[in-house]
Amino acid sequence: MVALTSYYYFVSSLPMLRLGESVPISSEEYLDGCRSQLSTELIETIEQVALVPDGTPRSATEKQWQDWETYFRNALVRHRVEGTGKKPDQWLRKETDVFPGLETRIEEAYATENPASRQFALDEIRWEKLDDLSIYHPYDLGALVIYRLRLLLAEEWSVLDTDTGYDQLENILTDVEEQANNVRNAV
Repeated sequence: MVALTSYYYFVSSLPMLRLGESVPISSEEYLDGCRSQLSTELIETIEQVALVPDGTPRSATEKQWQDWETYFRNALVRHRVEGTGKKPDQWLRKETDVFPGLETRIEEAYATENPASRQFALDEIRWEKLDDLSIYHPYDLGALVIYRLRLLLAEEWSVLDTDTGYDQLENILTDVEEQANNVRNAV
């Protein structure tokens, strides 16, 4: 059993993270900070934290996240196959808890027609869950696990760039246009 240790100064020194905004610290910088404050065992715990549940949580906080995220992902699967006549069973993972109201939140997110906005709405639900978890972990190991999860989630959005997206779209459209012209010319 891990003793309850407070990392008040370290947690207080970490920059605020906001979903959809630039990330003020990289994962490597965060892990370097952890290396200067934590034991080797706890560093390994933080390094192995991931957004996708692997079924082997290394802390109580990570278990809470994995239980919730598994339920969330299963709810997404059930929503996606709804009305298709397909059975979701092959994609579902074992759930250890129930989170009432989550399906309604997912339906609300799916009401958004823009795929990027829909994904952002889904990630906002994840962010809110991390807010809920953080209430019980202001300065302990759980706070460090939650920060790692937030950082991973924020980093996913920080790499998205509108100009890069438009450039990629332009390249795709140019390729499609060239292929269409080749087909027309071959006839």
